Amino acid sequence: MAHSFSFNGTDMSAYGITVIGGNWPFASVGLHEAVNIPGKVGGYSYTNEAIPQQFTMDVIATADDADDLISNLQSFATATPVTTSGTITLDGISNYHWVGRRISPIECAPLGMNTVEFTITWHLDTPGPIAGGT
Repeated sequence: MAHSFSFNGTDMSAYGITVIGGNWPFASVGLHEAVNIPGKVGGYSYTNEAIPQQFTMDVIATADDADDLISNLQSFATATPVTTSGTITLDGISNYHWVGRRISPIECAPLGMNTVEFTITWHLDTPGPIAGGT
């Protein structure tokens, strides 16, 4: 793998995808919420829970020609179905992974005839990275 990522063990660099940025949740973030308890004067309950987050990746996809690029993007869509949660592993981070599913369409900005840029948005099933290899 080279500056890319894997989803359920499938290396996305095989589809010409390179990660160039994004908004990655590296720590679980707590949400403090006050809840009114009906029937009890002054009855409040406070919770502080880590909530699932979204994970975005800015990527570039390249291929030898436009036909290969379209084929690679279709293969990428098949490998990351929006209905399937899976393990997301970033290159260079071997001891942590995320679990989520792609929720964004594949809408690209062309950078040439054989290169596009787009953002992948993942809905995480867990609030942050999970320790341990995949």
